[in-house]
Amino acid sequence: MARRGAIDDADWPSFALVTELTDTNEAGKAKPWKVTDAPDDYVRASLKAIVGIEIPIRVMVGKWKASQNRSPADRAGVVTGLREAGQGDAADLVSD
Repeated sequence: MARRGAIDDADWPSFALVTELTDTNEAGKAKPWKVTDAPDDYVRASLKAIVGIEIPIRVMVGKWKASQNRSPADRAGVVTGLREAGQGDAADLVSD
């Protein structure tokens, strides 16, 4: 039976899982950060502090939130940041 809810298990958020998540989210950056850039004792302590959550998904509903409540200068900054990120969907949001 699959676990559901909070998972307070030091072995569950494995080094491999955290590394994969980090690599995925850092991939489009000019200087991607790697988990191995941090000291081993810091990584071990961080893994112990992570509490995972498994939630069964029954329905997904999206909502468009694109800083429309912000000032023109803030929105321009968001556009610049997304263009510079160059990460697939993020860059596509501001394509001309």
